[in-house]
Amino acid sequence: SDVCSSDLYAGDLEDHVNDNLYEAPETNVERNAFNKLIKQLSRELQACQNTHSPTSTPRCDVLEVFCNPQSQLTHQCIQLGHRAMRFGLAESDLQTPEGRQKLFQVVLKYRPRHIWFSPKCGPWSGWSNLNGSKSIQAWDVLQQSRLQHLDQVALGVVLMRHQRSQENHFHWEQPQGSHMFRLPYLQEVRQHLWAMEVDLCTAGNLIDPNTQLHIRKALTIMTSSRNMYHDMHGLKCQGNHQHQQIEGTCLFHGKSVNRSTFTENYPRKFARRVAKNLCRVKIPREL
Repeated sequence: SDVCSSDLYAGDLEDHVNDNLYEAPETNVERNAFNKLIKQLSRELQACQNTHSPTSTPRCDVLEVFCNPQSQLTHQCIQLGHRAMRFGLAESDLQTPEGRQKLFQVVLKYRPRHIWFSPKCGPWSGWSNLNGSKSIQAWDVLQQSRLQHLDQVALGVVLMRHQRSQENHFHWEQPQGSHMFRLPYLQEVRQHLWAMEVDLCTAGNLIDPNTQLHIRKALTIMTSSRNMYHDMHGLKCQGNHQHQQIEGTCLFHGKSVNRSTFTENYPRKFARRVAKNLCRVKIPREL
């Protein structure tokens, strides 16, 4: 079997393993809030399912969630002749029930074979954790920010469950420094998806537009696709070129942008390779 058959769900913890472990109060608060959000978002999806009428609308090959309006991944899928759609802030705010309702309606109507889910790491980023460790006040601010963005993590779990129930694929991308996948209540995600690691200097030829130096940016992608995992896992930097640090600003299309913002967009080479992997799987029996 390609995945474990254990009925382990997000938020569950093995009591016999954790009985003797100390957990900080904020961890318990975060987990309780997460479990409530899972139930809330599951009810929202179920409500859309209850009112959804099956249609003969052609299926979508790839639905990209939390992307910008010119995202390379959707563009490359379309260039390859496949059906691909975006759902980002331009479509609706996914931190609102109304925004999630629109997304769920799109998912039910177009029945995507693949959902590519890439929320901003925000309060789970390495920088946020570093800043949060500077003082008690900074830590409290970080915990509040995490609680405010926890719905995005819960949405990922609900979408993954839906895709699995329909025997479709789900892919969840984060910068490698993000602590999101380390959250103790995401055991279900780690149970059902493969963790694929790539460096964009190698996997995508990501280059700084000013210095022309490679930018390493490491990604972790949790994927249900065994084919994608075997094709792309381990595309790591071999250390045969110099790197531009992801700090400061650079000029891109005549505008000054933070390098961290510049690297949020997938380079064409990486997006093209991902698109070829996604679109070649017509009947995902890998689940």
